[in-house]
Amino acid sequence: RYKIMDNGHLLIRGIKKADEGMYNCEARVMARGEIDFRMIKVIVNVLPTIRARKSEVNATADVGESALLACDADGYPEPTVTWAHNNVVLETGDKYSLNEDGSELVIKEVKKVDEGDYTCIAKNKAGEKSEEVSLNVFVLPNITYFNNQTASEFDEEVTLTCEASGDPTPTISWRFGNRVFTEGEQASWTRPDKYEVLLKIS
Repeated sequence: RYKIMDNGHLLIRGIKKADEGMYNCEARVMARGEIDFRMIKVIVNVLPTIRARKSEVNATADVGESALLACDADGYPEPTVTWAHNNVVLETGDKYSLNEDGSELVIKEVKKVDEGDYTCIAKNKAGEKSEEVSLNVFVLPNITYFNNQTASEFDEEVTLTCEASGDPTPTISWRFGNRVFTEGEQASWTRPDKYEVLLKIS
């Protein structure tokens, strides 16, 4: 890996961190016994490596929850770590918080719009490397519409309506007392006068 060139230069091939240190260059005139030397310092910069602690992070929206995204970086000189989302570099403020070395990003009060890929970038004099962390944001179920019904005892049918939102889309189930209805079930009750009432579950 080491080669002295015709011009006296020292060539180091495939340089590694182990090659870092002080090199002594000597110049001699043997006939007169003269010598001169210089110490040359070699510093080897190492391209950063970066690794996400978790490639996916889950959070729930609109409940004041925070999400922690983290990447660990190595290299020489010690790399700086920055974060970006939708090509925008993130900074500590009302929405985001970064620890001292930038390895941990906290997203405050997570909302659905915060979902997506976050990029952690490690950079030093030798170059930069990046890694992506995906944030999945779930939305709690919420009943968005329902209607109360007033019915006559002799009505043939009564339809009860209930709608809900959430992510993933919530399933709707119905319960009356201790009874749980299944999808598509038709329920009927026989009253004392033997008149049957059909309740449609939608």
